[in-house]
Amino acid sequence: MRILLVCMLFASAGCSEAFAKLPEKDSLELAEIVKRYVDEKKSIFDAYERLLDQSKTSTEASDKTASNLSWKELEEMEATIYKELDQSLRSNQAFAPLVNMREIVNDYVTQRKIARKAIPHDFFREEEKHEKEWDEKLVKMIESHPEFMEYPGDLLALDLSGYVSAEWQVNVKTSSDGRLRYYSWKAGRWNTKTTNVVSFRQFRTDDGQVKVSWGKNLKNKESWEWGYLVNDIFTVDIDGEKIYLLQTWYNKDPKFDTEGIHAVAIKGSDIVHPKIFKKDKGVDDVLEVDYDAQYWDDLVNEKDIDPWVVNFNDESLSIYLREINDDGKLSEDGFDDYYLNGNLYEYGASWQLTPSVNE
Repeated sequence: MRILLVCMLFASAGCSEAFAKLPEKDSLELAEIVKRYVDEKKSIFDAYERLLDQSKTSTEASDKTASNLSWKELEEMEATIYKELDQSLRSNQAFAPLVNMREIVNDYVTQRKIARKAIPHDFFREEEKHEKEWDEKLVKMIESHPEFMEYPGDLLALDLSGYVSAEWQVNVKTSSDGRLRYYSWKAGRWNTKTTNVVSFRQFRTDDGQVKVSWGKNLKNKESWEWGYLVNDIFTVDIDGEKIYLLQTWYNKDPKFDTEGIHAVAIKGSDIVHPKIFKKDKGVDDVLEVDYDAQYWDDLVNEKDIDPWVVNFNDESLSIYLREINDDGKLSEDGFDDYYLNGNLYEYGASWQLTPSVNE
């Protein structure tokens, strides 16, 4: 069972502005659907949290929340919300692209299940075939629907929770000004020991047009399947230019995961990668940390350590990266601080206390 917090905090006025390009009636209807979805999802998440807290503090494992709901009942409520959301979207033709995207994902999941039932020597070949077909369908949907920029990202994320694995989730992140949106997803292993990631983006040019392009390639310049998951988008102003800092993850080695901050900007009608990070050998457009993922997961679970590896402080605009110990492992409590000095981020200090980055 996966606990998910849907971070969709829309004020009513914000919703109206976000959907301004829809007819007013449709805009208000979608805003109401979003509000109801968020309220119900938050209520269930709070119940999950109460049940989890009870199970940690009680000497006997508790299977009921303070409101007398069990894990199974909460999961059933969660599944019901998604079904109601789908029905609400299907009731209005204006929201048909959202429904179509959900159908593409459901078809993909079905094909993955079929592939996994294949005999072993055919498994990877079948899985690769279905994943490529699904990738192409989803990308074509994004390319042909610039109005997706006006829809809430979490409605597009297609997270059907109870019956769609996190491995197949479409991750959708949007900048605070609404000009840049990344769609990213894991594309399986494809006969390798590393995880491929597809990243695709929409952005609004200086003249107001919506364009699409692939995320920056990380491994194979000829293969768009190598990208990064975008977990968040932060924003800074440098010399009057808006820079988007992408909090990213990808897997470029069988043993190591990589998290980092990638700098991008919209210039005219293109995406550029400004070099704003000062390093020993010049400047770069990325800060990254390579780490032993299995070691880190085990350590976090064993010692209840704050699991973040890369983070950003909205007030100080500082970037924090976990330190790497001499043995190549991530530090339990050490981090490096990068601060904005003029038009460049520079290394500031090494600390041995986990920072409260958002306070």
